[in-house]
Amino acid sequence: MADEILLARPDRNTSIDAMRYVFSFVIVLLHCLPPAQHPPHPAWAALVAIACRVSVPFFFITSGYFLKPLARLDLSVVVKPLKRLLPIYLFWMFAYFVFLQICPIQQWSFGPRDLISGGTAFHLWFLPALGLALVLVSAGTSLIGIRTTGALCVVLAAIGVIFSSYHNVLHMPGNPQRGGLFIAPLFVYLGLCAKVGNWKLGRWAAPAICLSYIGLILEEWMIYRASNAAVFISHDFTIATYLVGLTCFLGVRQIPRSQFVDRLAWAGRISLTVYASHVFFLWLLAPVIGNDEIWRVGLLTLLCFGLATLLSLALMRVPGLQRVIV
Repeated sequence: MADEILLARPDRNTSIDAMRYVFSFVIVLLHCLPPAQHPPHPAWAALVAIACRVSVPFFFITSGYFLKPLARLDLSVVVKPLKRLLPIYLFWMFAYFVFLQICPIQQWSFGPRDLISGGTAFHLWFLPALGLALVLVSAGTSLIGIRTTGALCVVLAAIGVIFSSYHNVLHMPGNPQRGGLFIAPLFVYLGLCAKVGNWKLGRWAAPAICLSYIGLILEEWMIYRASNAAVFISHDFTIATYLVGLTCFLGVRQIPRSQFVDRLAWAGRISLTVYASHVFFLWLLAPVIGNDEIWRVGLLTLLCFGLATLLSLALMRVPGLQRVIV
């Protein structure tokens, strides 16, 4: 989604850039689904949500794939991600604040914890999580080596999963948390390893993706039964989400180049803006269209995604905004 610390342009993969735009659509679809907090939650919504869970891992892994590790720790490890991501985060946080002052369809909430979670602009949690993950993985590989950094990322991921999707399975007090800050580093690390190790699936790509999704569905079912949940839902992140994200990313790398892929690759540059802006339209259109039926979800998704794309293309033409748009 963001091209934080990039390798030289010739090392870019056209299919990856193309799928960034595709997966931004998938994220919009995920957010257009009916909320899963309370029954009745339709089974189709849970299954569609499970299918969509590849999107955020793909963007994290992509960022790790284009991460340029340094042999020695340098200040640029911190400066480059912040220089790229902080202006984007502040711009969109301010945009949502202004929007809700003009059109108060949501209650604006922004406290110290919301600096990380996004607050009312819930989807913006991705940006600080990505920035911290890039800093941790890049600094870790420079200071303690790639293997020890990997072990640290696994520990953080375990903490994140325990306090989020496995919170009720373990009957822990309080409410589950998203745990994005703990979840993100391992995704970024897997992307880096895919680049360094030149990981490929070859002809096993489709079977690997199918098996990882089967594993994700089974894990979600196990969580549902073990936690005695009232409804079957899809969680933001589970253990199998890492497999789904990695196998799909490696599969995407194998997509052959074509004219259609090249056109989508160009659109990949606005994927971050589509992601950041689609909630404007979701808030406006969801009360009108609804999302309690699958056709309503489809219509809502197409409208939100289309309008976010048009807004992104328009903002690209505004002088001075390129830094937070492309």
